[in-house]
Amino acid sequence: MTEFKVGDQVEIVNYGGLIYEKGDDGALHARDLLPYIIGQRGIIVKAKTTQNIDNYSIDGIPSKTAWYQNDQLELVHRPKYKDV
Repeated sequence: MTEFKVGDQVEIVNYGGLIYEKGDDGALHARDLLPYIIGQRGIIVKAKTTQNIDNYSIDGIPSKTAWYQNDQLELVHRPKYKDV
């Protein structure tokens, strides 16, 4: 069963494409390849599970069309669902 549901509003907390760079202090620092996506919000429009990994398609993030996974998202708002 997926962690998020279709209709949930979520925020992207990481994209997961890390790159490591040497900073001015000489240490390696990790940063996300697409930092402008972090913090964007959208609505889950499709959820599927493939090889026990939950994947979500999100509407409202025009800068990047992709499938997102649980560790990349944080729930912002879940509408009250009516039990069928």
